[in-house]
Amino acid sequence: MVLKWKLYITAKKYFWLLLALFLMFLRFVGGWYPQLIEVYYSRGFFLIIRGLIDYTIAALPIPMFYLFFAGFFLKKIHYFRKSYQKNISFKERLFHSGFHILQFTSIIIVWFLVSWGFNYGRLSIEEQLGLQLEKPSEEHLLSEVQWATKKALDLRELVNEDTFALDEKLLPRDLEKEMRTSLEEVLEELGYPNFGRVRARQLYPKGILLRLKTAGIYWFFVGEGNLDAGLHPLQKPFTMAHEMAHGYGFGDEGTCNFLAYLACLKSNQTYVRYAGMLTYWRYIAGEYRYRNPEKYVLFKAEHLSSGMKNDLTAIYENGDKYPDFFPKLRNQTYDSYLKLQGIEDGIENYNRVILLVDAWKRLDG
Repeated sequence: MVLKWKLYITAKKYFWLLLALFLMFLRFVGGWYPQLIEVYYSRGFFLIIRGLIDYTIAALPIPMFYLFFAGFFLKKIHYFRKSYQKNISFKERLFHSGFHILQFTSIIIVWFLVSWGFNYGRLSIEEQLGLQLEKPSEEHLLSEVQWATKKALDLRELVNEDTFALDEKLLPRDLEKEMRTSLEEVLEELGYPNFGRVRARQLYPKGILLRLKTAGIYWFFVGEGNLDAGLHPLQKPFTMAHEMAHGYGFGDEGTCNFLAYLACLKSNQTYVRYAGMLTYWRYIAGEYRYRNPEKYVLFKAEHLSSGMKNDLTAIYENGDKYPDFFPKLRNQTYDSYLKLQGIEDGIENYNRVILLVDAWKRLDG
């Protein structure tokens, strides 16, 4: 009886650590069976989690990002105050602090994997849609840049024929609703579940994310997407749709960019369609500039309208307002995180949108 009680106490003490190790093992093994993760988690259990979040805490009037961190710091303060009130030796205090960190890390891992993290192991979007990804030659890349430029210029003219840089006045009044509606329509057309009501809210003060070299973030703790309020208005539709795509169960950054691109083009707001095409243009033009910087400079000078040039300049100048605190740290950290989740190309995964759009165009005829 005494032995059973001791085993119970030990198991209770190490519950989160054992559960974290078990779930990490499942995630590792699940990487070999993405079909099972797709069926039983991404299209099954995850939808229950999505519903629990979207029809409870998501209705709160302020971003859960703030409430989460407020609760986190209050909890930590309470723990340290309680810990230092105990009359124990420094060695015992050090041991208890170390165990607390281990237990806290275990809880984070469990929370991450249960609430969202298994989505990294689901079937890729190209497998599900039958897309054939091919790295474009320089010649093909140029034709894609020309195509994206024409589309962007046509949309820019429909939005406003003036050459002044576009501002927030033309954004939809309820951008979050607009992007959610468009994204849900895209998901339905592609055969994905769109259950729930994913939020993507702006964070203040401006620059809170941009100074960490990121425009948006999906906060899996509370199932909410966030974007920096300091973003240029032309960046907000695409970024908002990207973070919402994470919320609907997609971990791959290139996939979320692809879904954001489709969601922007699905919108009935010309400004949103232009903003989406302009963001895609920046990805593909950036790839062309990387391969042939001299030709890129000539192409940009000869083919872009004054209005589009001014829009790009406004975006760059707006970004300059929020210089990075740690220029390299974010990229290195996030690159390692993505690779740990099975995304082999790491932070370069964002550019996979170029391959996905190209394959989608070929599939669509």
